[in-house]
Amino acid sequence: NQTMKWALDEATKCGITLDFTLSQMWPLSVPAITDVNDTRLEQGLFYKDVAFTATDNQMVYQENSLPIPDGNFNTEMESELVAVTAAQKQSDGSYDSTTAIDLMKDQNATIDQTAGTITWTAPKEGDWTIFYIYRQSTGVMAKAGGTYVIDHTSKEATQALIDCWEEGFRKDPELQALYEKNGGSVYADSLELGNQKKPEAAM
Repeated sequence: NQTMKWALDEATKCGITLDFTLSQMWPLSVPAITDVNDTRLEQGLFYKDVAFTATDNQMVYQENSLPIPDGNFNTEMESELVAVTAAQKQSDGSYDSTTAIDLMKDQNATIDQTAGTITWTAPKEGDWTIFYIYRQSTGVMAKAGGTYVIDHTSKEATQALIDCWEEGFRKDPELQALYEKNGGSVYADSLELGNQKKPEAAM
């Protein structure tokens, strides 16, 4: 806050209108969010695909332990299974989109996340792939370090950033007065969301 006050005061003396970035770290972060599992932080989608061949003698797919993604998916962190889908695989390795099924809504599927089990009866014979899609915080830190990058598309994260500004002004009336006198715009000149590539992540 003191740095902002110095800058605003000097800008006023020089006849300059001063703009500020949306947060003190880059990409955007909020110091008050310290839990890496907070859903307001940048989120990644991770998937695990499992092959299943439905035959006349075996139309039922079953797992006694829900498959989890490999690689950068962190089993020590909290996560959420957001979708389980299935699609029939063609002879050329592609998928027929018309066969895609949301197993979380399909009457022929039973998913018990507490027990970690799934049972599904395929609608017809053939090669199928079941996709398990999980959401998890990426744990990416702002470039200056010390705080986690927030989810730039989250209403709740945006509100946390707004609250950070309002709380800062509320606690420092002098800063608020200087900003109201000479503060210009707040901006984000770039989002920089691609700083951590994850091949097995869907997003």
